[in-house]
Amino acid sequence: MVHAPIHLRCGRFSDSWEVPDNLDWLSYWERIELGRFSHRGRRRAWLAGRWVSKQLIRENHPEFVEGLRCFSIRSMDEQFRPTRPKICLKQRELPYTLSITHSDTNFLVALSTSAETKVGVDLCHLAPLPASFLTNWFTDSERERIDQISDGEEQRTKEVCRLWAAKEAIYKACNRGESFAPRQVEVSWNTGPWTCRYYDNVWKDELRLKTWEVDGHVAVTATLSIPSNALPITGVTHD
Repeated sequence: MVHAPIHLRCGRFSDSWEVPDNLDWLSYWERIELGRFSHRGRRRAWLAGRWVSKQLIRENHPEFVEGLRCFSIRSMDEQFRPTRPKICLKQRELPYTLSITHSDTNFLVALSTSAETKVGVDLCHLAPLPASFLTNWFTDSERERIDQISDGEEQRTKEVCRLWAAKEAIYKACNRGESFAPRQVEVSWNTGPWTCRYYDNVWKDELRLKTWEVDGHVAVTATLSIPSNALPITGVTHD
């Protein structure tokens, strides 16, 4: 199974990722999306994500493109419902996959320029999650594995956060428009590579996860290498 290279950018909002005050680098549709956000922090995060993403796209696009405005990233449909980000170059959709995530302080962006390698990313702040959260969103099998952790509360917190970030990243890599259903994403980890069930699909070599810690967060990238038309969603539950 061949996984195409993934291009990453990760940093803090307070670092040197200054977004220009002039918003001429945004496309028409991007300005409409930005106008949907009134909260200052949300606007800042959205702009930083788009600014870094567009630079990443231009750096890895095979043709020279002058000006970031030529690229348009749309993450809402005409009814302003959230969708998987679509990247267009002068109205032409590119076969790329983009995933953007952020916390209050940090951001992470990943780009795949291969049509058959999908990517998803997530950041999770390293902090204990309540028992009710695990009950509501983790499967029985996942909770059993967490209960077996005997390395102390700090290690348990890391594993829980890593698992939650993995669920989010896997969903972003695998989804074809369905809503996020955390209990339909089940991650198994033992001494070997992680495996994942996404609805009725069980991924092994097709799905790769990479996890690391950065600035008090767990970061996860998920890459799925499979033709787009080979990803059926049956909707059968496994709770």
